[in-house]
Amino acid sequence: MATLLDPPKAPNPAKVEEFVEKQLNAARRRVRVLDFFLTGLVLGILSLVFFLAVQLVDRYVETPPGTGWAIVAAYLALAAGFLYLTLFRRSRRQINPYFAARQVEQTVPNSKNSLVTWVDFEEDTRLPGSIRSAIGQKAAKDLKGVDLNRAIENRTIIWLAIAAGVFFLANIIVGFLPPTRTELTLEEPRKGDITVFNNQDVPFQVRVHGRIPGPNDADAVRLRMWYNPDDPDTYEDRPMRVAEGERREFNLVVPAKQVRNGFRYKILAGNTETREYTVTCKIIPEFTGFEVSYEYPAYLKRAPETSNDANLLAPYGTKATLIVTTNREVKHGHIEIEGNPRTIDGQLVEGRPDAIQFNLTLVKEGAYRVWFTTQEGDKNQDPARFRLQVIDPKPIVRTFDLDYEYPKYTRFKPMTVTDVREPQVEALRGTKVVVTAKTTRGVKDAKLEIPGQAPIVGEPVVDQPMWTRFKLPPLDKDGEAKITFTSVTEESPSAPRSIPIRALVDQAPQVQLLDPRAQEDKPQPDLIELPANGTLDLKGLATDDHGVDRLTLRMKVLGAEDRDLVAKPYRGGMSFLRKDDNSWPTRVEYKDFVKLPDLRMEKNPKWRVTPGIEIEYWLEALDNCTEPRPNLGVSPPKRVKVIAPVTEPKKQKEINQKNERLDQEQQKHEKQQDTKNQTDKRDVQQPPPKGAENQERSETPQPGGQQDSKQTGPGDKPPEPGATPEKPPEGTPEHENQTRQVEEAIKNAEKDKKPGDVKPKGGPDEDAKVDPSGAKPEPKQGPMGGPPPAEDRTPKTDPNKDLTGEGTAGTSRP
Repeated sequence: MATLLDPPKAPNPAKVEEFVEKQLNAARRRVRVLDFFLTGLVLGILSLVFFLAVQLVDRYVETPPGTGWAIVAAYLALAAGFLYLTLFRRSRRQINPYFAARQVEQTVPNSKNSLVTWVDFEEDTRLPGSIRSAIGQKAAKDLKGVDLNRAIENRTIIWLAIAAGVFFLANIIVGFLPPTRTELTLEEPRKGDITVFNNQDVPFQVRVHGRIPGPNDADAVRLRMWYNPDDPDTYEDRPMRVAEGERREFNLVVPAKQVRNGFRYKILAGNTETREYTVTCKIIPEFTGFEVSYEYPAYLKRAPETSNDANLLAPYGTKATLIVTTNREVKHGHIEIEGNPRTIDGQLVEGRPDAIQFNLTLVKEGAYRVWFTTQEGDKNQDPARFRLQVIDPKPIVRTFDLDYEYPKYTRFKPMTVTDVREPQVEALRGTKVVVTAKTTRGVKDAKLEIPGQAPIVGEPVVDQPMWTRFKLPPLDKDGEAKITFTSVTEESPSAPRSIPIRALVDQAPQVQLLDPRAQEDKPQPDLIELPANGTLDLKGLATDDHGVDRLTLRMKVLGAEDRDLVAKPYRGGMSFLRKDDNSWPTRVEYKDFVKLPDLRMEKNPKWRVTPGIEIEYWLEALDNCTEPRPNLGVSPPKRVKVIAPVTEPKKQKEINQKNERLDQEQQKHEKQQDTKNQTDKRDVQQPPPKGAENQERSETPQPGGQQDSKQTGPGDKPPEPGATPEKPPEGTPEHENQTRQVEEAIKNAEKDKKPGDVKPKGGPDEDAKVDPSGAKPEPKQGPMGGPPPAEDRTPKTDPNKDLTGEGTAGTSRP
């Protein structure tokens, strides 16, 4: 028999105890985990059973609204209590070590309660160490071969898991089964009961939950209506249609005419229906009529007017009283003007419970709506939009009348241009112009300003409070006038209106020296030769647009220093004024001759013509202009070269005979000229004033001393805002006629640069006719085809006085 020389070492007691303690703790944790898992499975199975029951009940039983949620809340409360009792409450207590040791010992054969014994004596300090060590070693030995997963297990968990799977599968099967019950949710009208007006459609919309009946099924989605609630057996079913894109939405619209006086209704589908609701129909608040009274501003001098048109149209500042009648009794109302945050409250009309009155002043254009509330609290829906139109919303000068009084020497008739929108003052210097401004308001004060001159205060016009008159000083130079005025409505001053002023200058006469030997009017040669004892035969022509007053022949000797010779006024410097009508000829034919031996020098009376000198001569003409002085016209100069005198008796005789012939021709010419001057018919070609080229003349007196033009057709003058319209014909609505008149006035006023009327202040005169073609007449042509002198006249002195101070040849020139 073998002998053990070295006995085995005994295990360390501390390590043995640590191993045993660790295994027991693991066993206790596994017990806790199994308890949690078991509790969760039990709760899950109960929840699956609950949900299965809920689905089965929901499929076959209709419960009152809110019942399902109440049951769910109750179940959640019970589940929370179960979790608390079985899980959270137990988790606060430790697992009994004896229970864990007992669970482990049951899987160890021949354990003989070694683990339980170790637990008993673990805390016993009186136990001898050898015994404790032996008990620990025994317990450790038994635990080494133990599998805790098998030692601590609960077969109930497996059966519970199987049950949970079965109930879960049952829930899925029931969830995928087709629904057998229908539920309805009324979405429109949202509250069910609804009040509508008599012209309003009633829409219905319902959402179907669960089973959706087919449109041809007996239990299809439908609306049931009772027009007579007292007869429940008489009803009308109307099918509802599926909404586009949403199969659970069903719609139906009951037209306004089928609403009648209202009805009761409910919606049915499948085995369910909504409760009964009521549709109440009221008469919609509407307008039945309008009464409009216009009280015009005092400056318009227009009688009050009435109308039935709610579209307000009147001049600025008009007070409009609007009475609105309705189909219901009115509690209150207001007017809402677009763009204006403030409203105009109405006033109830005494004795007329269905009417309300509004007072407003027309100062701005826009649109308005009338809102009102009935005694029952109903409001009118989407009221009509009416216009607010103001005639002349701003104080402006609309048109002008221009009165022209021309200088007397022109023989022009005074003329007037009326209703000019864009005036231009254009006339000869010295013309007196009166500007009458026609405004859109009554004029409080006005002024006209021209640079460099004192302002001109406007004068009122009799019976025309919207007119003001300015008397301009005689035209002298170009400029620009600006007119402003302040209205009686206390608005801001009007914007300035500019009027261009152009003072036309009367041009000098056109003068020419002609060849006396030619049959036609041809210019005289620039240079001729005459003997020192010869005679210079002269012929000329002077023209002017208004009149030639006198002619003078001037001469000078050419040389190192030009020396003037004594001038020879034509016909002794006489004026061609015809006193009978205060007119001058516009064309004067000049014929005269000068004997060279008779020529004298102004500063040397002893001077005589000698051969070899050259004399330059020209013809001057003065017109009849008086503003500011006569104009001087000068012909192109001509020259005569003096050669040796004729000494032969025969030649001298021919010169004497020529002088006698020229003297006779001169006397004959002067006689014919005088006769023509006295008998000549002198028509004044008076052009129309600026802006009146296409206007007609009229002789109808104007208010305030002016004259109105009578026009017919499309060019009719629009009525002034202050004028009282004619009484409308019988049978025609008064306001419609007034509205039509004003609208026509607005359309005519919008035409740009509407021509006015031109008319003389006196009676009809052919001399003052205006060219109907509208073109300004062409000036008369001179002898060489050039135009006669144009404008610029001024006061004239005594026509019989010698303006140059020159007498016949030989007298000294001043």
